[in-house]
Order: sequence, then C-alpha cells, then structure tokens
Amino acid sequence: MKKNKILVLAMVPEDSWAAREILVASATRLAASWSCKLIVVAAGVESGADSFLGQVLEVMRSQAVDLIILGKPGRMDPEADSRRSWISGLMGAGDCPVLLLTQKLLEAHCPFASLLVPMSGESTLNPAVEWAINYGNSHQVPVDLLHVTGRNGSEAGDLSLLGGMSDQFHHEYPGRIEQFVARASPYSSPSQKRIIRNFIHSTGDALEEIKKQVSRRSVGLLVIEIKGHMEPGRAKTVKELLKSTDLPILLVRSRGTGLATLHVGLDFAA
Repeated sequence: MKKNKILVLAMVPEDSWAAREILVASATRLAASWSCKLIVVAAGVESGADSFLGQVLEVMRSQAVDLIILGKPGRMDPEADSRRSWISGLMGAGDCPVLLLTQKLLEAHCPFASLLVPMSGESTLNPAVEWAINYGNSHQVPVDLLHVTGRNGSEAGDLSLLGGMSDQFHHEYPGRIEQFVARASPYSSPSQKRIIRNFIHSTGDALEEIKKQVSRRSVGLLVIEIKGHMEPGRAKTVKELLKSTDLPILLVRSRGTGLATLHVGLDFAA
C-alpha cells in the first residue's frame, strides 16, 4: 500500500527557529495521525524565494508529494506580504494541495473537528469538495458546504444551479442540492456524501459570509478551491482570507487553467 507523502516547507526568518520547530512538530503530529511520510525542507526567507521555490518543485517531482504544509503568515508578520506572494507562486507552479497551518492548530485537541467548503454555483467537479468528503469519511469529520449568492441573486445564467433562488430553495427544490453536490463530487458514493452535515445557502458578501460561518460553526479547517494561477491582482478573496482569519486553510487547485478566482457565488468571483 502506497504511503502518502507530506512535504513541510519550513520557510521562516532565520532568527525564528522556535516558529520553525512549532511548524514541524505540528506537521509531524498530523503526519502520524494520517499515517503519512513526512519530508521537511527548511530555508530562511533570506536565502531567496526563487531558489527555494526551485528546490521545492524538484522535491515535489522526485518524491511524488501528496500534500504541502506551510506556516500561514500571521497578521503582524513583517514578511507576511512576501510570504503570501510566495504561496501564490507555489500554487501557480504545481497542482499539489497546500495546507496553511496556524498557531490555533497547536492549541486544538482535534485540529480538524469540522470542515467548511465554500462553493460556487457552477455545475462542475469541485476538487475541494472531493477532498473534504474523502477526508471526512477517513477521519469521521463532518463537512459543511457553503454557497453565497449576491443580494440581488446570481447573474450566472445557466452556469448556476442555485443562484437567484430564495434562501429557502432547499425546501422548495429538494432535489437541487443532491444534483449540485453530485456534480461537484461525482466519484463519491451516496454513503460517503452522508458525511456532509449542512448545506448552507446565504446572501451577501462572500468574504463576510465565510467569516460568519467560520465563527458560528467553530470550523476547524477551510477547504478552498483555487481556479487557475494566482496572478497579481487576482484571487482577492483568497488573499484577504489569508490576512483576516487565524484558521488553517487548505488550498486545492482545480484541474482547469486560467487566472485564479475563488467562485464562492458566481457574482462574487475574487
């Protein structure tokens, strides 16, 4: 049986050895609970982001890495902007999911007690939903799905199964949610999908609705689909989430191409 591999990127300022040790210790605990092999690549920010990225990509290719773990930039981190830019470069260079850990993870007995996945209204496969369902079933962790539409309804036309319906559409159209989730995760069985605890439909600003649900439901991990490349000026919602929440975040890149967007509601593309 193949043992999954986790790559830990301990990229912190040279004088922050304590932060590096905390990150590696946290990743080691996760790898042990998941029965995964841990690979640690350490470098200081001063060693150069470009050269470190090249080193990381080489390890990813040679080791067939399944997950990358990084320390999430803190709000008061003087290197936060450059590190967020580096994360964007990493997401653009490879297809491997990236898990951003925070100090909050170390304080929790069960770090991922629940998962929240923001979704678009697009009727397509969503790798973030797939990952969450698989993880939820493997570790018996409930999954909540969130769909946000604008205050005036979606303008996505035929691309959206949900946009433009009332807040109570799940009562009026009981088959729509099942159809929507089935297309987002077509390879999950009905029994696997039972790990989905709630399907939340809200109206308003995508970023604010995500933060509201995180607080209300004591979410352990945000699982977010990234479409395309995180070019400068794009993926604003994702970047704002990286700044404004202390929650661990898993970024899962979609199989599509193009510029990065976070389609939470189609009319709130990042």
